[in-house]
Amino acid sequence: YMFREVARVPAGAGAPPEPIQANRANLCMWWCYYTHLTNIQIQPRQTGKSLCADFLQVEQLNFRAVNTPHNLYTKSDDLRRENITRIKQILDSLPRWMDMRSKKDTNNGEGITINALGNRLNTHLPRASEKDAEKVGRGFTSPTNFYDELPFQTWVAKAYPASMSSMDAAKERAI
Repeated sequence: YMFREVARVPAGAGAPPEPIQANRANLCMWWCYYTHLTNIQIQPRQTGKSLCADFLQVEQLNFRAVNTPHNLYTKSDDLRRENITRIKQILDSLPRWMDMRSKKDTNNGEGITINALGNRLNTHLPRASEKDAEKVGRGFTSPTNFYDELPFQTWVAKAYPASMSSMDAAKERAI
């Protein structure tokens, strides 16, 4: 219901916000997510892959999860800020009575909190060394991890496996 009827894609170039397009790739991502399957999305550029993940994060942060950290690992500070901005715009498109944020919540370009539910979105960037990449991956103790532009990140071969084992342990506790 939230995807189909409530949340809106942020407006672009003066256009009004509009519903998300439920194409096969987006539906597949949502289905895999809700059936607890790890999913790697490969789509042509500008077809909604990141936006689809943003909608999932909004739904988890604002409606479904309680006392849950969520992680977003992206390749640069610019992409991190773009993702956070889009997520905030999606939250802003919700009717006010559905938006669980308050003035006490984090409102910056590096993360989002919804303290009323105990949820937070942490963002992470690649590290310059192999050792630091493994450390950042181990810090992903969360049932929900999203990765953006994974093939273009330094030391991903260390960060990703470390993050997956941390996520697996957290998923067992969350289910």
